[in-house]
Amino acid sequence: MKRKISLFSGIYAPETGGPAKFAQTFSEFATRQDQCIEVFAYSRLPIFAKLNSCAEIFLLSNENSILKRFLQMTWCILKSAKSNNSILVNGSFWEVAIARHLMNFKYVAKVPGDIVWERARNLGKTTKNIDNFQNEPLGLSYKILRYFFAFSLRKAEWVIVPSEHLGELCKSWGVQKSRIVLINNSVFLPTKPDFSSEEKKFDFVTVCRLVPWKGVDEIIINVSELGVKLLVIGDGPERDSLQKLSDSLNANVTFVGEIPPEDVPQYLKDCSTFVLNSNFEATSYALIEAQANGLLTIANESTGSEQVITHNLTGLLCGVKSGINLNQAMRIGLYKDENSKEMRVAARLSVERSFNLEINYRKIMDLCIK
Repeated sequence: MKRKISLFSGIYAPETGGPAKFAQTFSEFATRQDQCIEVFAYSRLPIFAKLNSCAEIFLLSNENSILKRFLQMTWCILKSAKSNNSILVNGSFWEVAIARHLMNFKYVAKVPGDIVWERARNLGKTTKNIDNFQNEPLGLSYKILRYFFAFSLRKAEWVIVPSEHLGELCKSWGVQKSRIVLINNSVFLPTKPDFSSEEKKFDFVTVCRLVPWKGVDEIIINVSELGVKLLVIGDGPERDSLQKLSDSLNANVTFVGEIPPEDVPQYLKDCSTFVLNSNFEATSYALIEAQANGLLTIANESTGSEQVITHNLTGLLCGVKSGINLNQAMRIGLYKDENSKEMRVAARLSVERSFNLEINYRKIMDLCIK
């Protein structure tokens, strides 16, 4: 009999973000393989649900005090370890670190990014990009967070990363190279992507959490200059300021906020080109999903997006190596010429080959249960 997998995530649907998307889609994949799995995460909507004979969802209320929910999650981790379950960590890294200090157990960690840097950026404690932040002197609280995050990765049996860039960061945090496994983030593949060049409702679309490092403000400025239409899917602390910027520039921007992940492809059908202007991505699910749905994609060099886009072959990368900036890339996106269609077709084939959920989730499951 297969060991049950206990998946620990910081967030879960209906929350948005890579870790939530992975936790939901991986648990769904596991049940299709008749693999018993339980998922633990924090949520605004605390719930216990037995989805079927194989899957259980435990959502802990983040309305509780930090200490209470921290102890609850740590106890769940220890309980799963005592039950000899296979443990997969996709969040709650600090809780895992505490549990690992208390008990020796094996687990696999899937790293979504540098959660210490993200916390510092979200709280306005730094404006540096992820690479420059690694050398920044940290205050005591961030030193403690870095220690426990790095400890949780160093003690993992395997550390799964979705990009070479993130793999290099893990090595800088003390993770042994031999334990790092590159497995791409993955998405479901729609059966009939749209490669037509017909006019769409929106010229550009971006799907992301609205935080400073996603660079949505720069996209809006260029949309205003080019006189084109932009759809923004997602929510976050920057939404009000981005809407004010759009209004001040009289830019044609539509904000739809958060939408259920399963509805995103319906919105993508109304768009021509996807833009991801962040200065860091592990590997963006939204970027991969856009390619799978037949959109031309634009992103930045020196980020995890280089794992997804080969410049001028499967999309456009902005930066020193390509020699183009965001404005130039967006102008190319408006051409809708034969080269644009070739890039979109090549991108879809690349997704089928390298970002196929069925293939890559099997690799993750094998690491967990072998």
